[in-house]
Amino acid sequence: MKQKVCRFFLSVSLYCLASLTAKYLIISPAEIVSTTTFLPPLLGFMWGPPAAFGVYIGAVVYEIVEKGIGVHNYALCFSKNFWVFLAGYLPVFFWKKWENYFDKGTRSAALSLHTLRKFLAVMFATFVVTSAFRAVTASEVELSVLAGWNGSGRVATLPIFMLACFLNDFFIAIFFDIALFFLLLSENYPLYCSSKNQVEGSSILNTTKNLGYTHKTRVISFSAYVVFPIAIIYLNNFQIYGMDNIKTWLRCVSECLVAVDVYLVLMLFLLLRYRRSIMMEIVFLVSQTVFFTATVLGWGSSIAMADLVESHTKVSLHAMSVICRERLYRTFFCVRQAINGMTIQALNAIESYDSLANDAEYRKNYLEKMKKDFSAISVGIDGSISYYLRLIPEIEGTKGGFSMQREDARWEGALSPFVEREPVDLAPYDPRDSQNVGWFYIPYRSGCPTWIEPYFDPVTNFYVISYVAPLYVEGKFVGVLGMDIDFNFIVTELRRMSIYDYGYVYIKNRNNTVLYHRQLPQGAEFKPNPQYEEMEIYLANGMWLGIATPLSHVYDERNNLLMHLVAAVTVVAMLISLASITLASRAIRPLAGMTEAAKRIASGDLNVKISYESGNELGILVKSIMEMASKLEVYVYRDKLTGLRNAAAYISKAAELDAQNSVADKLKYGVVIFDANFLKKINDNYGHDAGNELIRRAAKVICKVFSHSPVYRIGGDEFAAVLQGEDYDKREQLLRLFDEIAAEERFETAGDTLTISVARGLGIYETGMDFATVAHQADAAMYDHKLAIKSKFGEEVR
Repeated sequence: MKQKVCRFFLSVSLYCLASLTAKYLIISPAEIVSTTTFLPPLLGFMWGPPAAFGVYIGAVVYEIVEKGIGVHNYALCFSKNFWVFLAGYLPVFFWKKWENYFDKGTRSAALSLHTLRKFLAVMFATFVVTSAFRAVTASEVELSVLAGWNGSGRVATLPIFMLACFLNDFFIAIFFDIALFFLLLSENYPLYCSSKNQVEGSSILNTTKNLGYTHKTRVISFSAYVVFPIAIIYLNNFQIYGMDNIKTWLRCVSECLVAVDVYLVLMLFLLLRYRRSIMMEIVFLVSQTVFFTATVLGWGSSIAMADLVESHTKVSLHAMSVICRERLYRTFFCVRQAINGMTIQALNAIESYDSLANDAEYRKNYLEKMKKDFSAISVGIDGSISYYLRLIPEIEGTKGGFSMQREDARWEGALSPFVEREPVDLAPYDPRDSQNVGWFYIPYRSGCPTWIEPYFDPVTNFYVISYVAPLYVEGKFVGVLGMDIDFNFIVTELRRMSIYDYGYVYIKNRNNTVLYHRQLPQGAEFKPNPQYEEMEIYLANGMWLGIATPLSHVYDERNNLLMHLVAAVTVVAMLISLASITLASRAIRPLAGMTEAAKRIASGDLNVKISYESGNELGILVKSIMEMASKLEVYVYRDKLTGLRNAAAYISKAAELDAQNSVADKLKYGVVIFDANFLKKINDNYGHDAGNELIRRAAKVICKVFSHSPVYRIGGDEFAAVLQGEDYDKREQLLRLFDEIAAEERFETAGDTLTISVARGLGIYETGMDFATVAHQADAAMYDHKLAIKSKFGEEVR
């Protein structure tokens, strides 16, 4: 009980700690995504229901503290987070439930391919259930996050919401849990099972360390828990923009994380597939080398690609800003050129300062001429709402000069003509009042043509931008000549400018005051929007033209490239690993034959053949093994006197036939036992050399007659032949032939010619008999034949 309580509180703490850590390390859409979904299944496997209940309470506590949920919403919080309990409890439930279906006679937690398949199936089923539960209990706010994907409406969004939850939860859980799960198994960690049964891990994995699992799974776990998370955090925080957007997050999960998960599953599959082969070392070495090399190259490529895309984006934005400026600049350029030309014309038309200042009739004619000439110049300039020539009060009074305004501020189609308006009276205004009479006094003080920042003209009721030039005659200031640009024309042009699909343009002055902005009111202080990429360019009239576009769209191409790169690097690593493993498997394939040959040699069967010819190291090794087997056969299985197989080989053949007897239904063979007669007599009368010659001659006759069967010397003067195939079918004929040839065999010794005599007996295999029984039958038949020979010669035939 104490242990269960400890596990419960530890699970609560671990879940809260994981959630808090993920909050500060991972940028994710908080409405749907949970980055700690890997923890409940893992703790459930380890500690069972206490852990499942613990992570459930941990999720509730964390949400209450983090979001400040009131007491009246506690029930909703408990029901909403019940999926966390399911995520911790269902893996254990499904594991036990599917024990017989997946294991097929193997132990349920053993390190095997069955375990891998079962683990994936359990995790899949678990998160299908939890995702369905989350979709059913989702709030309208959570559903609205995905409403735009397939229209509106709760029912239409539920499948999409469930799919989003499943993609996130399942692949994050596989990413973190699969390597650690197998590491726990390889370390003999006792996985949870009910108290009615023995703890699974304690009695199942006692030999796994001898197979090299622990080291390999430690390295893979290190990759899954250190290298991969660092890479994910790096991409999440510094490379892929907009990970707090659910679509960007799910794209990253479904592309990058899926590729990494497949790689982890593949590595574990290969380790399990080749767990008793040298290929495991090759698989591990090749895959890890290729993957870490690809990771380093991918990391460098991602940095270079990100910098390239960012640089391209800035260049594109700058190019757009220049294009936008040039579209406005045409109007500003035309106005400036018109005023500069009109200034020259106005000054050239003045005879002298005295004529202009003292002759009223001359001034009247001069102003009428300028009014007419300037109208012809101004009428075709887009955006020009008015032009004017104003003389100083000392010459013409506070309303001296003229002011012309378009009849209609219409900028589509034909431009309307200019009509005269009453000039602004300068008398009521202080010369320092730049808002109302800055257009007159600012050029006077500057002494040169000047752009006046946008201001409201109370006479025309237009918001205008003015370009005004001072007039000097004989070094004396006599007035100003200017033209106003309708600011609405500028706004209309700005609205026509498209910055990507979601951007906009704005204008501010040198004091950082907004003149035009889609999101800020005119006159407000300009503040950069952190969600937008902004670039500004000077308009040469005291204003700054800025362009802004959402970062999510600016970096959409970059995100796609980076995600494709991560997935491609992982896939390429897997393909190279598989190709390398395939080539290595082919290269070391003779090792399997050599291993089998070594096993047969160790068991006493020296009749081995390995079909591999090459000049490389493996070819030399195969040739050496074959030569060693041949030499061993001479020493171990060959009789030195006759060159026949010896008694050890005979015993091996007996074991081989008995083994075939257990699997073959139509086994056919016979055993012939031979015994050379009169050996003792020849040894006594002529010596052992003559006796040895008798044995060699008997062996020669046996091998000559039973040429398709193995012949063995199993004793001093005893031989055996195992008949199969053609010799078995002709056994009776061969026995008669043997008697005839043996009777004709002679050899010379000590001046005497001696004949040979060999007794033989045949035993036939029948179903249910073992080799010893067949040999005993043959031995009995041989003794019967020996008795027949004895009675023929009337003496002992030993």
